[in-house]
Amino acid sequence: MDDMDFILADLERPESLHRHAEHCTGDLTGRYLEFLAASMPHDPGDEERMHELFWRILKKQAADGTFNKRDDDPSAHFGAGGKVFVGLLRYHLRTGNAKALAAAQRIAAYVFANMDKFGHYGCGEGGPS
Repeated sequence: MDDMDFILADLERPESLHRHAEHCTGDLTGRYLEFLAASMPHDPGDEERMHELFWRILKKQAADGTFNKRDDDPSAHFGAGGKVFVGLLRYHLRTGNAKALAAAQRIAAYVFANMDKFGHYGCGEGGPS
């Protein structure tokens, strides 16, 4: 497993790898894309890594905006939205890539269309207080 495979394991969720924080779908991946897009390249490979990460994220996104959606995991519907969403927006700002903006819009559309499924996720029975 190379470094990029390790980073993307939280989004790609291969059967051969178990993570203790399964509910954090896309958290590390989104943060890393955001970091690469927001920072100046620290070494010559940073720009190439950023683009590779973006294209691998894009390949994993379903048409409805989700990533590896599983019916038994309500956080898989919601969790990938947060950090991947921000990473995609930062990538779009850095590169002007319209596909990044469209991918972020698909996440947002899914979240708003499905709030009843996970509107109180992580907030207890009564929702936010």
